[in-house]
Amino acid sequence: MANYASVSPSPNASIHEPATLDRLVVYFVAAKRSLSSTSQVSRADEIVRGARRLIEEHAVLKAKNTFVRTGVDEQVNVLHSVGTGLETVGREAQVEFQAVIRSLDVANDRLQATLASLQKTIISRELTAPRQEVDEEVDESQELYRGKSEEISQLKSLHDFIDEAAHTTLLDSLRSTIDSYNTAQGSLQTTRLTLEESLRALQDDLNTIDHLHRQDNAAYASTNLSSSNDSSSIPSIFHSLTTHATEMASLLQSLISHHDLCITALKHTEGGSEAARAATSNPIPDPLTATAEESPEASLYRNKARPPISTSERDEMVNVIVTDAAEVDDVVLEIRDHGATMESLLSSLETRAQGSRTVYKKLQSVLSQLSTLGDELPSHVAAARSFRQTWSTLRATIEAQTAELVALTGFYDSFIASYASLLREVERRRMIDAKMRKIAERTRREMQALYAEDVDMRQQFLKDVGEFLPRDIWPGLEERPVRWDVKEVVEDEVESGVAQEQYP
Repeated sequence: MANYASVSPSPNASIHEPATLDRLVVYFVAAKRSLSSTSQVSRADEIVRGARRLIEEHAVLKAKNTFVRTGVDEQVNVLHSVGTGLETVGREAQVEFQAVIRSLDVANDRLQATLASLQKTIISRELTAPRQEVDEEVDESQELYRGKSEEISQLKSLHDFIDEAAHTTLLDSLRSTIDSYNTAQGSLQTTRLTLEESLRALQDDLNTIDHLHRQDNAAYASTNLSSSNDSSSIPSIFHSLTTHATEMASLLQSLISHHDLCITALKHTEGGSEAARAATSNPIPDPLTATAEESPEASLYRNKARPPISTSERDEMVNVIVTDAAEVDDVVLEIRDHGATMESLLSSLETRAQGSRTVYKKLQSVLSQLSTLGDELPSHVAAARSFRQTWSTLRATIEAQTAELVALTGFYDSFIASYASLLREVERRRMIDAKMRKIAERTRREMQALYAEDVDMRQQFLKDVGEFLPRDIWPGLEERPVRWDVKEVVEDEVESGVAQEQYP
C-alpha cells in the first residue's frame, strides 16, 4: 500500500472516478475495521518473546540432558558389567558343576553295576550247608552238586552281607550337596534376573529418550548458525518469526497510514465528520477533554481549524485512498497468514521444548532408578562373591564324596573278587580235607589190622609159652597192646591235628 506522505502526484491519478463522500466513508469504515489486526501484531510480539524463552529453555535443558545422559550411560555400562559378571560367575560354575556331576555319574554307575553284581552273586551251598552234608555228597557229580547248591542257597547273595547304609547315606549326602548347589545357583540367578529386569526398565526409558532425540534430530538437523538456511533449524525458525513479525508490523503500519489518510480526506470534505460519526456511531467528543496529543480520528469529530490544501493535493490524496482501499482486505489476510505461520513455528518450538522437558523428566526418573540400583549394587556384588565361595566349598565336598563313592565301589569290587578267591579256597580246603580223610581212614584201617594182629600174636605166644613163664618175670607179659586212633581235632583246641589216645 502506498503512503500519501511519500507519494507525489501521479499522472495516472485522473483514471479514478472522483470519490464521493459516501465512498470515502466506506473506505474509512473499512480502514477502521482493518485496524483490528493490531491484536495480531501484538500477538506476534508475544510469540517472538515466547519463542526466545522457549529457545533459551531448550538450550539449557539440552545442555543438562546431554551432560546427564553421558553420566547415565557410564553408570548403565557399569551395571551391565555387573550383570555380565553375575552371568559369567553362574555360567562358569555351571560348567564346572556339570563336569563334577559327570565324574559323579561315572562313579555312581560303577557303584550301581557293582551292587547289581553283588545281588546276582548267590552264596554257594558249600559255604551255607552243614559240613556233614557236604561230606556225604563228595562223590556226586559236579553238575548235580552245583544245581542243588543254587537251589538251597538262592535266598542269599553277597548283597546281604554288605552294610547298605554305607552307600545310601553317602548318596543322600551327595543329593543334599547338589540341592545346596541348585539353591545357591537359583539365588544367584534370582539376583541376576532382578538386576536385568531393573536394567530392562531403565533401558526402556533410555530407548524412549533416544527416540525423542532421533525425532528431534530428524526435524531439527542442527542449531548452528552455519545451518541457518535450513528452515527446520532453531536459528532459522527464530529468524522466520522475527521476519514475519516485522512484516506484520510493516503491513499494520500501512493500514494505519491508510486509516489516517482516510481521516485527513474526510476532514477536508464538507460534512465528512458528521458522516464518519454516523457511520461509526461515535459520540461527539467533549472539546474540554480533548488533549493536545489526541488521535487523528478523535480530531475528525472536533471542530478545529484545518490547514487548507489545494484541490490537486486533495485529488491525489483521494486517488491514493482509492488505490489502497482495494488492497486493505489482502493486507489483512496477509497479516493473518503471517500470524498463522508464526503460530505454527511457535508450536514447533513448543514441541521441541516439550520434548526437552520430557527427556529431562525421563532422565530424572532414570537417575532415581540409578540411585536405587546403586544402593542395591553392593548386595549384587556380595551375592556373586558369596556364590563363588559357596560353590568352591560345595565342589570340594562333592569331589570328596565322589572319591568316597569310588573307594566304596572299589571295596565292593574287592569283596566280589575276594568271594571268588574264597570259593577257590573252599574248594582247595575240601580237596585237602578229602585227602586227609582218606589218609586217616587208611591209617585207621592199617592200625586196626596191626592191633588185631598184635592181639592174636600175643595170645598165641601165651598159648605156646605162657605155662612155662612165671607171671612176674615181666610186667607186660599179659598186657594188651596199645590202641591208636585218628580223629578230627579243631585247630583252636590243640596245636596238633593228630590226637594220641591209649586204651588199656
